[in-house]
Amino acid sequence: MTKKQVVEALDNSMRDIMGRPELPFGGKTIVFGGDFRQVLPVVRKGSRAQVVASSLRMSYLWESMSHLKLVSNMRAKNDPWFAEYLLRVGGGTEVTNSDGDIRLPDEVCVPYSGSDNDLDNLIDFVFPNLNENMSDSTYITSRAILSTRNDWVDMINAKMIDRFQGEHMVYHSFDSAMDDPHNYYPPEFLNTLTPNGLPPHVLKLKIGCPVILLRNIDPANGLCNGTRLVVRGFQRNSIDAEIVLGQYAGKRIFLPRIPLCPSDDEMFPFQFKRKQFPIRLSFAMTVNKAQGQTIPNVGVYLPEPVFSHGQLYVALSRATARSNIMILAIPAVGGKKRSRKGVRKNPTVDCGTYTKNIVYKEVLTN
Repeated sequence: MTKKQVVEALDNSMRDIMGRPELPFGGKTIVFGGDFRQVLPVVRKGSRAQVVASSLRMSYLWESMSHLKLVSNMRAKNDPWFAEYLLRVGGGTEVTNSDGDIRLPDEVCVPYSGSDNDLDNLIDFVFPNLNENMSDSTYITSRAILSTRNDWVDMINAKMIDRFQGEHMVYHSFDSAMDDPHNYYPPEFLNTLTPNGLPPHVLKLKIGCPVILLRNIDPANGLCNGTRLVVRGFQRNSIDAEIVLGQYAGKRIFLPRIPLCPSDDEMFPFQFKRKQFPIRLSFAMTVNKAQGQTIPNVGVYLPEPVFSHGQLYVALSRATARSNIMILAIPAVGGKKRSRKGVRKNPTVDCGTYTKNIVYKEVLTN
């Protein structure tokens, strides 16, 4: 997801330092690690061309290193069929039907009935015997449900925290519009906003619940954006949490409330500031947020198709094997039209579960 301007800046600096402006990176060998099949940098309201242009597209470097391109999925190497399927999905070469949708493997799909029980079945697969294992931090942080939109994620997290046993603690944020001297945007309105990358106004937590960090607070000590933690205790103005994965596993920290602003300054016609704990519940998370993480047990909730390059590939490839993933997606049945919420009505013929797969092939070939 590195933006091309970052690499261009390094390229220009190396040319200047080495005094060799005609050579890429001043003649020095630069090794890049990454996968163009994954989601690209987000360009708010951007066209396909703008999204592609914002990605890391150093064609002369990419083509010269063609022998190093990813040819296998290392995360799923113990399930060769699944690894090959993931590469076909990521490369846009998986066979499609007449609507351009790909078929999901039957063994990883939650049977669709059109009822609310479908989501409950997905939750039960990802979080089996939740009440018996809620005190096991490894169990809690080794599984998650992924979806494409924040509102779906928030709905699942709210559903899960209500299932979680124990007394809850609710923290409310302090919101303000910094350049609003006439109070055009009252706090009651600001409280309803949840911009990308910010915690919600109402943060409902319980002891033992999983959360994810939203800011780089102390990278040297493992407190980075995306770090997953488990809540261990509450105080009025701080939260006791424990890092449970990686080299800092077992480390306890006290998270303070801090002022937070959206990373996109053009999101609102005013400068929005929220003072809140920099965490969100992580029973569920967006596909984009999950990129780069290995999640042993994965559920994928797709009440609507993916809408961006690489999202389906990233969602499926978080798991290490097809036995560890379950998908609740829109079934393509009998040519019926989708309802207003994207679910096809009155399925009569079982012909498999199909879903949209978006791949910008120009990113993979340039």
